[in-house]
Parts: sequence; C-alpha cells; structure tokens
Amino acid sequence: MITESNKNLVKKVPSKSTSSDVPVYDKAGKPLKLREKDYGKVEHNPFQTPEYFSTHRGNFYKTLSTKTFEYDFAEVNRIIDTESLVSFLFSKKKSMILKDKPIFKSLVQTNIDYINKRIVEMEYVSGITFYNLLETIVESLVNYNNVFILINRSEFSSSGHTVEEKQPIASLHVLSPTRLKPIINMIGETIGYTYKSRNKLEYINIKKEDIYHIYRDKKIDVSVGTPLLEAVKDDILSLRQIEESIERLIYKNASPIIHTKVGTDQFPAGVLPNGQNEVDYYANLINQMEEEGGLVTSHRVEMKMLGAESQAIRMREYAEYFKKRVLSGLRASILDIGESGTISTGAADYISTIMKEDVEAYQKVIDRFFTTRFFNDLLLESPKYRNKPRVPAGEEVTLVLVNPDINAQIRYESHLANLVRYNLLTPEEFSRETGREVPPQVPVEQPTNKPVDGTFSAISTPVNQNTDDSTVVLDEVVVEDEEKLFPKMFYFIEDNIKDALPDEDSIELASQLTSLTLKYKNLGVDSKTISNTLWSLLEEKIVSQLR
Repeated sequence: MITESNKNLVKKVPSKSTSSDVPVYDKAGKPLKLREKDYGKVEHNPFQTPEYFSTHRGNFYKTLSTKTFEYDFAEVNRIIDTESLVSFLFSKKKSMILKDKPIFKSLVQTNIDYINKRIVEMEYVSGITFYNLLETIVESLVNYNNVFILINRSEFSSSGHTVEEKQPIASLHVLSPTRLKPIINMIGETIGYTYKSRNKLEYINIKKEDIYHIYRDKKIDVSVGTPLLEAVKDDILSLRQIEESIERLIYKNASPIIHTKVGTDQFPAGVLPNGQNEVDYYANLINQMEEEGGLVTSHRVEMKMLGAESQAIRMREYAEYFKKRVLSGLRASILDIGESGTISTGAADYISTIMKEDVEAYQKVIDRFFTTRFFNDLLLESPKYRNKPRVPAGEEVTLVLVNPDINAQIRYESHLANLVRYNLLTPEEFSRETGREVPPQVPVEQPTNKPVDGTFSAISTPVNQNTDDSTVVLDEVVVEDEEKLFPKMFYFIEDNIKDALPDEDSIELASQLTSLTLKYKNLGVDSKTISNTLWSLLEEKIVSQLR
C-alpha cells in the first residue's frame, strides 16, 4: 500500500527486523511514469500486480497459465524491417489514414469542449500530444492489426470523477504486442496480460479492464486480430528465393565464357616448334589478354563467346506472379508502388481504390474506438453524465478521420456547400460536418430557371410554372422569416427581374426590398399588400430603364 497518497510515492515492505520504503516506480513503471507537476503524482502504480490475479484455492478465476499469442508479432517486425515493399506500403497506409487532423463532431458543443479539456490534461500528464498518440495507434494497427493501450487512472492527475470505484482516466500509453502475453483462466478466457519490461527482468500483470484492445480481422476463438502479413509470409519468401536465383543467374552469365577451338579436321592441333603444346599456347594468350585487348590468329583458331544462349529459364514471369500475390495480400496494387505497366486510365482509377478502401476500413476501426469507448468513458466521468449508464444517443462525441480520397472529399464538401446555399443545411451544421470555419452568408449567383434552350432548371429557385405572373412568386418570398428573406429576395431578382434590369445591382436591390418588407411587416401590413407594393416599385424601375 502507498503510505501517503500524493506525497510519498512509496509502499511499505514488511520485514522481520526493520521496514524500508521502496519506491513504486523502482520496478518497471519508469518508461511510462507520469510527470510530477501541477497534476500531482499518481496514487498507484499502473503496473502493480492486482489482487484480481490471486491464485488461492477456490477462486473461479484462478490463473491457469500465460501463453503467447496465436501470431508471432516479432516476426512481423522483422518482415517490415527487411522487406522494402512491405515497409513502403505500410508507411503509405499510415500517412493516408492520418492525412489531416481529426474532426470532433457532436450535437452538443459542451461535450466537445469537455473532451478537448480532458485531452489537454492527458497531454500534460503523459508528455505526448494527442496526435502523437494517434500516430502510435495507427502504427500498431497497420503493422499488427492489433493495438493494446494501457489505461492509467488517477484522481489527482485528472479533472474527471470516479465512476463505479474506478478512478478517472489520466493518460493512455500504447504497449508493444511483442512484449505482451495473455493470461488465461481455467475456462480459456483472457483475464489479463503479462507485460515484459524493457530490461527483461520483470514481468508485470495487468488486468484486462485496464487495457483497451483495438483489433481488426479477428477470428472466432482467437484472442487477437490476424496480422495482414500472415497471409503473405510464404509468398514473400518465395519471391525472395526467386530474386536470389535471378541474382545468381546474373553473376553466372555476366562474364561470358571464351571457347577457343584450335586446329581443323585436316590440320589438328599439334606441337609448336619450341616444343609447347598448341592448345596450351592459346590458353596462355587468353589468360594474359588485357580487358580491352584482343587476339589475332590464323584460320585454324576459332573463338566464340558463350553465354546463356537463351537456354536459362525465364524467371521474370514467376517473379511478377509472386509479386502480385504479395500485393493482393497486402490489399494494394501495382499502382500503389508507382508502377503502371499497360493499365489504361479508366482501369487505373478502379485499381487505385483498393488501398483507399483498405485505409477507410482502418479509419472506421479507429473512429469506432474513440466514439464508442474512449470518448464515452471520458464523458461518463464528467459531472453531466456521472450517474448515467451511458451517454444518450445523439449526444456522443464522434471522431472522424479525413477521407484519404481527396476527390471524394471535395465532392462531399461541395455537396454540403450546395445544401447550405439552398438553405437545406445551416452554416453551423456545415462547419460541424467538415471541421471548417462557418462560411460567411453571402448570396451566390444562382443559375436562372429559364436557360436559353428553354428547359427548366431543377436546382434554381422554384417558380410557379403554370402562370407568367411573377407576383405569385413574390407573395411566397415576402412571407419568409427574417433569416431567409434576403437570400430568397436575391434569387427572385436574379430569376425574374435581372433580364429587365441588367444594370441594377442585384445585391443592393435585394437589400432595399428586404428593408422595405421588414418595415411594412413591423407596421402590420399584410403580405399581399407588401407584395403588390414591391412589384409596383419594380415596375417603375423597369419603365424608367426603358426610357
């Protein structure tokens, strides 16, 4: 137990003779030790073995054993470090997942403010920014399809409240799967994890509820998600063996063999006058020949350069085959590694979506974790939701990562901008959906509803198509409320009056008519009278324009 909370981070160790104070963090907590500033020290060691793992007789959750995970995460690390193709694709996926800063969405702005406040506290306590935490989560998720996050709780390092005897979350720390082992009970359930310290001298038990486990592609009866490299390990090995064979073939045939035939059938090789064998003589000449030199011989000596002579197996097709198998297993295409080949433009647009869809799947996993688990836990520690079992629907704070497809993002934001333009979406809702600032409410020129070809434009301001009397439309405009009156008046002028008054400024004219309408409304004039009055003023302007 800690002898003095928040003052002396020590615990008593009983002894037969004397008692000594042993600092809690003298064990394996040093790499994740919290900073000791305004928020104070942590009341307990997050790595201290809990009583939950006691193994006394009769405990149903008696620890059976610790085992390794079903997949070798250390091997995944080795493949990423040694395979340039894998390293490049994984790095590209990570950058696409975090293409821009995340967006927080909620119908309740105070909830977003509270989440931002808690994040600032966690950044101060842990010493790492929220974006760096996101980067580490993305790295672990892409590399292993698993993320293990240690939850460090402390009342003195957080402004949150204790909920169900659990202290508020003070900080999060991503743990490496290569240093974790699951702890299972007698019925095969994972009840915790064993964490191996950096110096490999200490093993710390951590309760399951103190770990956030994010995973992807998790199979039934498997405790972790399946790493993406598990399906392509053999293909990568085959591809590398083929490349090694190609390398040996290149070395073998890089220097051709010089074959020299001495003599003919009528005059075979013999002995020179000096007693030297004629074959040995020409062999010595070839051995002593300079790199850029040559030999001159009689017609009895014939020399040939021998290489593979197209007799070696063509290995390019085999290498390309296994390369495509690796890419398909990594959910990528040849376009993603900068190769196009003979792919047409239309096919390129389709193939390039393979990695984008995979990146979007990763983003959804991260979005769901923060929305349904982490942010929900933080909100339940707030005074507003302290005694509630969950955050009510519609009041959650959602984390949204920006779409990696810039063209799709532009189309989405353009669609929302059009909704704002036609008053189907408020500027505040546009800002909440896109994370951008609230756009200024300036009227934008709108296409007329009667183009030169005589067709009707469905996106323009609605006009009564059964009559030529524009007064009917003006009647509908003047009854609008104050917020929508000006844009409606502007579009009415653009659609019905602009052709008759080409020199008139539509914005200024709309402003004048809006002021008059509001003035008459305040005086209690009915909408029909206001409409007739405005139309009379417009007719006078048109007549004066014709003069």
